[in-house]
Amino acid sequence: MSLSYIQNMPKKKAVQLLSFGGLNLSDSTKAGELRVSRNLSSDRHPYLTTRKKRTTLGTYTRPTALFDWDGLIVVDGTSLMFDGETVGTVTAGEKQFAVINTKLIIWPDKKYLDLTSNEFKPLEAALSSPASNAVFTSSTLKMDAVALVGSADVQIPYTSENMLTVKVYTSVLWTEADGWTKNGEAEKLATEIEVGDIVIPTKIEASGAYVIGFKAGDNTYPAENNDGRYFEIMAVADNAAQEYRWEYFTYHNVTVGGETVINIDRFIGYIYGTEDEYPDPGIADYGGESYYFANRTESGTTGIVDITYDDHSSSDGELLSDYFKAGDVVTISGCMTYPENNIPAPSNDTDKRLYITNVTDDTITFDSAVFTAGSEAGAVTVTKLVPDFSFICAHKNRLWGVQDQTIYASALGDPSTFFDYSNLSTDSYAAPVDTKGEFTGCCSYSDDLIFFKEDMLYRVVGNYPSEYGYAKYNLPGLQAGSYKSLQIINEVLYYKAKTGIYAYTGGTPQLISYQLGLNIHSNAVAGTDGIKYYVSMLDADGLWGLYVYDTLHGGWLREDVVHVADFTYQYGILCFMDLDSGAVIGVGGEGDEDDFGWTAELVEIDAATLNKKHFTKIAVRMDLSARAWLKVETSCDRSAFKQVYLTHDDNAKTFTIPLLPVRCDEIRIRLSGMGQCIIKSIECEYSVGSDL
Repeated sequence: MSLSYIQNMPKKKAVQLLSFGGLNLSDSTKAGELRVSRNLSSDRHPYLTTRKKRTTLGTYTRPTALFDWDGLIVVDGTSLMFDGETVGTVTAGEKQFAVINTKLIIWPDKKYLDLTSNEFKPLEAALSSPASNAVFTSSTLKMDAVALVGSADVQIPYTSENMLTVKVYTSVLWTEADGWTKNGEAEKLATEIEVGDIVIPTKIEASGAYVIGFKAGDNTYPAENNDGRYFEIMAVADNAAQEYRWEYFTYHNVTVGGETVINIDRFIGYIYGTEDEYPDPGIADYGGESYYFANRTESGTTGIVDITYDDHSSSDGELLSDYFKAGDVVTISGCMTYPENNIPAPSNDTDKRLYITNVTDDTITFDSAVFTAGSEAGAVTVTKLVPDFSFICAHKNRLWGVQDQTIYASALGDPSTFFDYSNLSTDSYAAPVDTKGEFTGCCSYSDDLIFFKEDMLYRVVGNYPSEYGYAKYNLPGLQAGSYKSLQIINEVLYYKAKTGIYAYTGGTPQLISYQLGLNIHSNAVAGTDGIKYYVSMLDADGLWGLYVYDTLHGGWLREDVVHVADFTYQYGILCFMDLDSGAVIGVGGEGDEDDFGWTAELVEIDAATLNKKHFTKIAVRMDLSARAWLKVETSCDRSAFKQVYLTHDDNAKTFTIPLLPVRCDEIRIRLSGMGQCIIKSIECEYSVGSDL
């Protein structure tokens, strides 16, 4: 009698994951890498662990920029704050910062904060004289000073039935002794306002803002300011009729939150916008500056008059010596009697330039006889120009920047002086380039300076103007809108290009973000703690994500969906500004953050064989903190995930999870939980079947 042979049972095997990699969304993966990462960290590499809790360092109303230089610098709305104290007023929006000597440069405002005295001043200066006030000699200009505070734009709505009326003048002058002297007073409708008209604005005491006052229903005007401020209309445009909702306002000591914020007898203003954009009538916000009470609302088809004006201060306290100094290069404009005395900014070392040798309170002396002598009938303006840079950076004690297709450097140690070409080593510098495309950013790197376009790098070398030169390279450049992604870690420059994140060491930049897949990101903002590269980016689906690259071990992890406006490094802590919450957050250390959820979904495990398999159990070695919990889910051949284990033990342990025998080609494992957790290793046991 013959007996049948006993068949050998399939030998069980195991895949061990003893080292965990980072996020990998590409098609080329290795065991232990992740398809999904949320709130994870590589701090305990090769283990996989949750990130450290964060610390809220402060919360702001409308923050847009963050910087550190011996103190935390925050732009909150229009306030520049230094260690919690407001030290200046800036425009709202994104900022660039650079430090030259003791001056913190704030861009694009063209202002600086002296970090030793806390003085807040403009880099650019412009003073004008009243008409028929300036007197020239061959090398001097004497005039009373009228400061150009800035320029702005306002939009006035109107209908054929309702037209706002404003009071204008041909010229004005204000002195402390006599107040306002006004010439050519007239009342004009919004559509009648012309270039050259002058308006004396009303001052909103609560905010210090100066706004155009319109005639009220009782034919009165709001009180004009007594500060010497006036607006000169520089451009007027009447737009086509549009559907708008706009409102008349009057107010008397309006109270907000129990505090009186307005104290003016009467003012008629306006706010316009579509019905979806504009809030309900009541207490309304006018440009974030002041509060008004709406007493009449109208809607319908309305036109819009766009007005651009220069904001002047004619206070007799303005002194030429407060704005200009010996060594400045300036321009002259506004001359009508002697138009040859109008001298623009020099573009090279052969152009005529005005180089100041001495300044008193009312007289400027120049280094050469360039003027026609006489009394000038026009309103003369002296301007110390600073280029309108798109991007700035500090390098070797100079302010560098780029405007259009020209690279500029300031005079040595003086970020307010440009266009000075005196053939000295301390001169300013300018170099036009000859390639297409807009510049996208710049930074100081090692001993050189790098200017980027999207598909090109310019490397500037040298130590002073006669030695400066540049070389251009057709390499992956900096993506437009990602100028804040530039970070240097251990002499490696990391930045966001169109095709991903690159690392640059002076040769060919290397792509380091292949693992993030084909999802194209944009608007990158980055920071570093000296080891890791943190970058907040917008993906193609319109979702923000905070990604972290570990420069020691290589590999990416995605922390969460925070939208970062700026990073900075302060007192050993990386800080970032969360644009959605308005909070400044510290990364690392023992934070005050509540426990948070986390997820780690591993790449597919196929045991490197094409045969079908039975996955029979999973073993996990891990640590859980007190009150933390962990959930394990599996998916075979991309089916829906199913929970196979849940634990909340607060100690170190290894647990084994038996699996229902399912014949499949691959298995996915997803771990998730709440609280601090360390995953040390995972073992997945399986047996191999046939190839059918």
